[in-house]
Amino acid sequence: MDEKKNYVTYSELVAEHREWGRILNKARELFPHSADVIYQLTEWCHDSLRPRYPVFRIRENSRYYFHTLDEARRMVPEIIRRRKKEYYLTPSGRKLNCCRPYCFVIDEHPVGREQSWRDEVQAWWVYDKSGRLVVRSLVSGMTGGDGHQEPFFGRFPGQCPVKKGDIVEVVRGNEVHLEIVCSLPSDPQEVVRRIVRYRERLKALDPALTDESLDGIFCNDSSDDCYITLDGTMEEGKDTYMCAHSHPVVKWVFPARMKIPDDVRSRLEECLKKVEEG
Repeated sequence: MDEKKNYVTYSELVAEHREWGRILNKARELFPHSADVIYQLTEWCHDSLRPRYPVFRIRENSRYYFHTLDEARRMVPEIIRRRKKEYYLTPSGRKLNCCRPYCFVIDEHPVGREQSWRDEVQAWWVYDKSGRLVVRSLVSGMTGGDGHQEPFFGRFPGQCPVKKGDIVEVVRGNEVHLEIVCSLPSDPQEVVRRIVRYRERLKALDPALTDESLDGIFCNDSSDDCYITLDGTMEEGKDTYMCAHSHPVVKWVFPARMKIPDDVRSRLEECLKKVEEG
């Protein structure tokens, strides 16, 4: 028996929502991607040869710049080979100074465009320590002249490297924290419905709004391409409880790659259980 399909394809989405094709085409018209770009490859390394959960440190080790994405991608395995050779040739007493890769990030920067924020890029690709692609961006994070960003149209579960209930590594600056996934980014089917509902509410509030003016109104951007995660912190009262949560963008969330201490796993899973029960 065929396994029940639990996802929706883009073609099915278009068939179900007649507005989808028009909304998507309008977004492409309003937020065109620049073709004049450079690619920045950043190598992130462990700050210690023996990282330990639930928190450990990483550091930005080096940057490289390329004219094409292929050049940047080809550099990743070259760096990995170089680091392995360096570690092998370094005397035991000095191996602490060696770089053990944590991940590699390729950022696409438009040439001549203003960057309002430090992490504002047109596109990005993330590779793990072995050079395997973990996840890539789906929309630009650049802010346009009108102060708006390209709309985020959702991410299918199959495009996420983790799933709900997974214990993951969340990068926060130079630290990596162990957390548990409470929810995934909205899927495209829900995002389309959300945009349509949002425009319908605006139209109801102001009947003078034209379809043309509504076409440029969206309610999601690249910041919505994120998970909701729990760090296991719970505050319990007589009849209530609170679990600390955050919204890390998918760019900085990785599957856990080391043995997870039993007490840490239990705390995270208990936190998720309380949230689901609540």
